[in-house]
Amino acid sequence: MDYVLNRSTVSRLHVRIDREGEEYRITDLNSTNGTMVGGRLLEANETAGICTGDEICIADLLFTFR
Repeated sequence: MDYVLNRSTVSRLHVRIDREGEEYRITDLNSTNGTMVGGRLLEANETAGICTGDEICIADLLFTFR
C-alpha cells in the first residue's frame, strides 16, 4: 500500500515501512530531509525497528506509529 504526503519537504520516495511477522521496520530511502525514529535521525538507507507508540518524523511531519 502506498501513501502520498503532498509536501515539498517530503521526498518522492522518502521511507518504506515493512512488516516481518509481527515486527515492523522503517527504512529511510536516501531522503533529502531525513527520517527520525524516537528522536534519532536515520542514516540514508538505514532500517530501524518500530513499535506501537514510536514517534516518526518524516521531513517536518510528525506521526505516532499505531
